[in-house]
Amino acid sequence: MHLNNLLHYSYWFGQPFMARGTTFSLLVGIFLILVLIGLLAKIWRVYRVENWQKEVLRRLGNFGLTIGILGLIWLFLRQNEVFFLGLRFWLLLGFLVSVWWVYRIVWYLVARVPKIKAEIAQRAVKEKYLP
Repeated sequence: MHLNNLLHYSYWFGQPFMARGTTFSLLVGIFLILVLIGLLAKIWRVYRVENWQKEVLRRLGNFGLTIGILGLIWLFLRQNEVFFLGLRFWLLLGFLVSVWWVYRIVWYLVARVPKIKAEIAQRAVKEKYLP
């Protein structure tokens, strides 16, 4: 594949060939890893005590399960040559949604979690002096 193909309308909206060999294995592997990450995050969430950790794992679990399952469905539709739903355009759209979703998770970790920890520390100091 040449990078010039990415600039053509027909590449994104034309019916792709069935994925075979390394491409198929790579796509299935990526989507299954995302599903596994989502399941592990959902399981680990149960064993966490602090609410901010539960929230991060909830977001990560939702991301992994949603993108992983939708990716596997897209791959199934592509392999069965379903015209509109098997287009490469959906993979590009899924990638852009994934980038946005990961950005929001990282933003929560970087911007919100320190504020939440500071608020918990302030509350602990106040409660120390209350009967």
